[in-house]
Amino acid sequence: MASKMKTKFEKYFGSIDDINQLLLVALVLDPRYKLRYFQHICETELHYDSFRVKQKSDELRDLVFKLTELYATSMATKKAKPSDKDAEKSSTTSKSSRCGSKTSLSLTGKRATMQANWRQALEDSSQTVVSHQVDRYLLDPIEDPPEGEDWKLLDWWKLNGSKYPNLQLVAKDVLAIQVSTVASESCFNTSKRVIDPFRSSLSPRTVEALICFQNWLRYENALKYTADSQHGKAEQKQVKKGKKLKGADQATKQKGIIEAMTTNVKTGLKIGSSATSSKKKMKTTARSVGSSKKTRK
Repeated sequence: MASKMKTKFEKYFGSIDDINQLLLVALVLDPRYKLRYFQHICETELHYDSFRVKQKSDELRDLVFKLTELYATSMATKKAKPSDKDAEKSSTTSKSSRCGSKTSLSLTGKRATMQANWRQALEDSSQTVVSHQVDRYLLDPIEDPPEGEDWKLLDWWKLNGSKYPNLQLVAKDVLAIQVSTVASESCFNTSKRVIDPFRSSLSPRTVEALICFQNWLRYENALKYTADSQHGKAEQKQVKKGKKLKGADQATKQKGIIEAMTTNVKTGLKIGSSATSSKKKMKTTARSVGSSKKTRK
């Protein structure tokens, strides 16, 4: 299990190039860190040189730019298709603007030239300093809430999102993404085995029934396995007991045979000794009879 989790972690977080770039975008969209924290991590933790740090930070900044422009174009297309009520409102406002244009004074001569120069100066300054919402967001001061405060990121974007409307749309979608899933969860997940690419059109009720049925079958198999294992253990115990009894019976039989053999040997020795003693007695009696006959003669 641990090796699987390690390989999974290295697959998605082994290097900065393997990390999902939306995680880095979410880091930039946190006003407590922004792009400076990413540069700080590259320098202190990953030990990148200044050139590579600038390269990686520029790539991340360009990605945030592209996402913001994408959301800006999508919002522009939505606004370009107004409803009937919006069309009526726009027509009334256009009429009122026309009426106002009749009464307003148009600038001419030197004043018009000065106003045009001022607008050009504003445009030039905005291009060099804050030409984009992303630049304005990154150049704003980093938030530093007090330690221990229940600071909420989404509430900050809700209050300050009006400064960066397109970037706020990006933050709404990116910060709502779940960060990651636990790698070990996939080892216990049965939905992947039930819903494969060939059965992806199953209804939720059918999927629930299949998963429940699968769990029930596994539970029954587990009970059967435990019962069989317990029965097998009991049989093994009985076999061991039988072997012990057989061994004890054989030992008692061998002991009885040895005892019988020893008793037979002892009785045989007694019989032999009694026979020899009787032979000696007969010889002595025969000698005494022969000596008595000689004396009579």
